[in-house]
Amino acid sequence: MHTLDQQIALGSALAALAQAERLEQINERLRDFHQVLNGWALRVTVDGR
Repeated sequence: MHTLDQQIALGSALAALAQAERLEQINERLRDFHQVLNGWALRVTVDGR
């Protein structure tokens, strides 16, 4: 049987884990977006526009 404190600690840990996973997903999307922008910038430089 868990005490209330243990349940609170477990809930906090799970929430922190979920938040870290969301941040990692956001980071991945930002990296993808950054690569797309770099690709455009490179093309613009090569095309001279």
